[in-house]
Amino acid sequence: DGKVSNVKHVAGDFYIEKTGWIIMDAEISADGKLLFFVNARFVGGDGAVPAESDIGVAQKVGDKFVKDPNSEILLQNITTKDTLEYAPSFSTNGMEIFFTRAEKNIGTSIYLAHRNSLNEPFGKPELLDIKGDLPEAPSISLDGKTLYYHKLENGKYRIFKMSRK
Repeated sequence: DGKVSNVKHVAGDFYIEKTGWIIMDAEISADGKLLFFVNARFVGGDGAVPAESDIGVAQKVGDKFVKDPNSEILLQNITTKDTLEYAPSFSTNGMEIFFTRAEKNIGTSIYLAHRNSLNEPFGKPELLDIKGDLPEAPSISLDGKTLYYHKLENGKYRIFKMSRK
């Protein structure tokens, strides 16, 4: 009925407890065992764009999420120093990650990276061929066949989709 209830803080150790840091994006895996999050740091100015943002992964332990000790290794090909990575969306089987990368003076793009097992890092990301202004916030369907995202078109953000064969 369009109502949200039982909203509460997600317990865990993945937060950066310093001024300016927030969890900008988060997604829980289909099985509820993993949390994919984005730590983002905002400084001064209007705060519209973070100074930095990186994707991380945490595992559910009891009633909280604990940062995976291998988070940086698993995402070593995703996270970069000079760009912002955010809005992660993981395939149901955990073998693919879709995410947004923002580069200064270039804009945003959506990428896809694969891996062969849950214990190995994601490979080098591939740029998806999406035309238009500011594509971002990918979301892969449970069956992995449809990717939803938004982009700026005629001054408004609109939702689009692309499908696999």
